[in-house]
Amino acid sequence: MSARLEITEPAARLQLLEQRRLAFDAMMWEVPALTVAGQAFLLQVVTSDTVGWTVALPVAIAGVIASAATGLSLWQQGAAERLHSEEVAELAEEVGIGDPRRAAIVARRSGRAESWRLRGRTLWYLTLAAFVVADVVALFAGR
Repeated sequence: MSARLEITEPAARLQLLEQRRLAFDAMMWEVPALTVAGQAFLLQVVTSDTVGWTVALPVAIAGVIASAATGLSLWQQGAAERLHSEEVAELAEEVGIGDPRRAAIVARRSGRAESWRLRGRTLWYLTLAAFVVADVVALFAGR
């Protein structure tokens, strides 16, 4: 039987959740960046004159799958980060420090909402989609 740690103090729970949220947030931007670097290498392989169909086809497929997996990962990590952000905001209100999320701070200071994360994620999704297109085009244009 394993012992379960109960964290009942709101401030301690807040600190723990914020640390987890920050880890999700950092990972959410590292994964697409690493995929872009990997895609640059894969596209060099696919477009190389010395590489035939037997190598180029699986490499292009790997590039498409990597982009799809990164998009899914980005979506899942974003959902986890948002869930943790909501919990952190509730606990922060409970301990009396107010909602620490950027959008809430901007709204408090300027009276307007901000959706910068959505735009950032959308740009990453478009980048990944562009790499899928590049993989397919490079495969057929280079043969």
